[in-house]
Amino acid sequence: MELMEKQYNLAVKYLQQGENTKAIELFRKIIEIDDSHALAQHYYGLLLIMEGGSKNAAQYMNLALSLEPESEAMRDNHFGIALAAYGRGDITTAFDLLEHAMGLLKEDYEVAANLSRLYLLNGKAVKAWQLLERIGATSDFYCQYYQAISAKLMGKEKQALQLFTAALRLRPLLESKKRKEVKESSEDKRPVKVLICYANENLPFELHRIKDQIAFSIAGGHFNAEILLGNCNICKSELFVSNSKASSVAMAKLSEYDLIINTISDAEITSEPLEILKKALEDKELAVINSPEQVLLTSREDIYKKLSNIENLSMAKTLQLAVKEDIESSKSDFLSIEKPFLLRPLGSST
Repeated sequence: MELMEKQYNLAVKYLQQGENTKAIELFRKIIEIDDSHALAQHYYGLLLIMEGGSKNAAQYMNLALSLEPESEAMRDNHFGIALAAYGRGDITTAFDLLEHAMGLLKEDYEVAANLSRLYLLNGKAVKAWQLLERIGATSDFYCQYYQAISAKLMGKEKQALQLFTAALRLRPLLESKKRKEVKESSEDKRPVKVLICYANENLPFELHRIKDQIAFSIAGGHFNAEILLGNCNICKSELFVSNSKASSVAMAKLSEYDLIINTISDAEITSEPLEILKKALEDKELAVINSPEQVLLTSREDIYKKLSNIENLSMAKTLQLAVKEDIESSKSDFLSIEKPFLLRPLGSST
């Protein structure tokens, strides 16, 4: 045992010095003598994956994690190597590592979220859905978010919308770490802190793949803030406004930003978030583009009242009707409206 311990310490020394070939050989000898030596198994597999020298390298790291599933250091290495393998294009190894870890660490939401992300990136939405449904991680933003994406890709639009809204209630403030480049001659190199506000109000969302990440955009009820920002020197964050506790905490810090851009532009389908943002901005001397107070005055009914008395101007009146379960009753409501009329879902445009 003493000799094996000396060999292990020497192998670790080689590893730390970057002499991977020597380290691999020593770790191999150790596990040939004692295949229950978890750390030797772990580092042997890790080095084989890093060197790309074995198709079965993941089995050594998997065995090590099975021997010591409570080791945080081993778990972190296991997780990190899996993502690194995926980044190099070794998808099989990445899935082998993450799926094995998920089988052992059943409540590890970080592993679950990233395994789901890789499933989604590789056209396995059903597997992502099944995994996230099984662990039921309703308190984790990424698990909720990727479950929303899997639901959308499976055609479960209603569930996707519910899960997406729930995810953004958990984490409404998305902070950007990227800063746009500025020329060396610029006098003020401090980027402007910009907060862009959206409504978290059951609005449809669209998916966009950006390398190995899955991004989203809101479809409807907002304007595109990017047309205002151009190549400005900014540090951008995004806030999804709702009545959630996390949203309230974020809005209590509005004064930390140099500029607030409210992209919520529909006073009818997003009235509640507009009211919440309006209240949060009260008594604060902040630079605001598209004041929520003013947007709230632009419902179709408000516009009708303002313009209907202008001479020689024909202004359409807006009626909002709730479709009832009783079809005949709904038909009678529509028949009472004088023709011509245009019928469309709330929030849509023509």
